[in-house]
Amino acid sequence: MIALPKYLFDSLPLETNWIEELIRQDKKIMESFAIASYAIKNGKYKYDKRRQRLKLKATKDEFTELYLVKFLKKKSIIVSIIVDSIKDYWKNQPSDYDKLIAELDLILATPIDSPPSCNCRNIGFSFCFCRKPNGDYVY
Repeated sequence: MIALPKYLFDSLPLETNWIEELIRQDKKIMESFAIASYAIKNGKYKYDKRRQRLKLKATKDEFTELYLVKFLKKKSIIVSIIVDSIKDYWKNQPSDYDKLIAELDLILATPIDSPPSCNCRNIGFSFCFCRKPNGDYVY
């Protein structure tokens, strides 16, 4: 078996109908399997039906495993592209974060002249930025 991370195999659904359908739709793999099964049926195991059946099953399992590895590699490439794109997007956006922090600092540092009627705790709002005229917070 080809070594791939365990999380890739764990991400597969338990039902196997979808993989059989995908393999049947892949013409290249189906042609290769047809050639291999023809060689098994007309080759060394031509007159031994039991060994022929076992060899066909082993060949089918090997083709399925190779298709799964190919499928999982494609999946991991797609996931890594998406993750890298998201990381690059947020890495190139520090100015938005800096603007937000600057605005928040401005709101927190600006004293209010008249104390507002603070109703933050009654509304269920968890943050209260209300200040008294001397700069102290209401709560």
